[in-house]
Amino acid sequence: MDIKFTIGAIITVCLQMFAAVWYIAQTDAVIEDLNTTVAEMSSTIAIEDNVNLKRDVQSNKDNIVGLHSDLSAMSRHVTKGIGDYQDISRRISIMEVEYRYMQKELNK
Repeated sequence: MDIKFTIGAIITVCLQMFAAVWYIAQTDAVIEDLNTTVAEMSSTIAIEDNVNLKRDVQSNKDNIVGLHSDLSAMSRHVTKGIGDYQDISRRISIMEVEYRYMQKELNK
């Protein structure tokens, strides 16, 4: 009976060791799979960040070009407005001179 117990205990310990080795191997396989998945996700995220950065840079470039064209248009309008003001001012001066001349002619 002693030998049967010893053989049973040895078989039980061997089976438990086999189960532990199997569990560790399965856990290692899961960890390897997770490492691969994380690497793929990191690569995907890096690509998405690069694409988003390019899109944002292009959007900002378009906004700057739009602002530049708006500023140029405003500058042209202001310049034209100053020119119009100077033209109107010149015409008023001419009219004032003519008015004074007419006043002098009427007062004679």
